[in-house]
Amino acid sequence: MVSEAGAGETYECQTRVERLFAAGEPAFFVELAALATGELRRQMTSEQEARLDAWLASQSDMATFFLDSIDELKLTRGSFELL
Repeated sequence: MVSEAGAGETYECQTRVERLFAAGEPAFFVELAALATGELRRQMTSEQEARLDAWLASQSDMATFFLDSIDELKLTRGSFELL
């Protein structure tokens, strides 16, 4: 989803995660700028981490990841390249 800053992309992503989770589907919201500088689990609440563990243990369920703020990642010159 691409739009101008402040148009509500983050809210939309978070709302979709909540709806999918309420429907029993594994779904996660990830801020790319934070992910580029730390581990995924550090961004999660204990409930979200338990949901991630359950999904990983299932080895068959599909999960939806909403990756947010690519523009902020670019502004901070963040990268996912490993040295």
